Amino acid sequence: MDIFSICGWIGMVLIVVTYYFVTIGKWGPHTKIDEILNIVGSRLVAASVYHTGAWAAFTLQVVWILVAVLSLSGKLKTNTTK
Repeated sequence: MDIFSICGWIGMVLIVVTYYFVTIGKWGPHTKIDEILNIVGSRLVAASVYHTGAWAAFTLQVVWILVAVLSLSGKLKTNTTK
């Protein structure tokens, strides 16, 4: 198994674990930890699929990262204005 495959597996686990904790109510949706783990997980999966040339999957990961970053930046702005 090469480093890109390992990145893909780790990223997938982070995304699934995050989804699981949000689903069972352990974390609220769109919390900071949720967004950070989605960003990290998606970046790892994106590295893996980029390496294999799976462009549709790569595009999905880039969009996932952008949504999480925008959501997280909104949370950070909200916390600094309080």
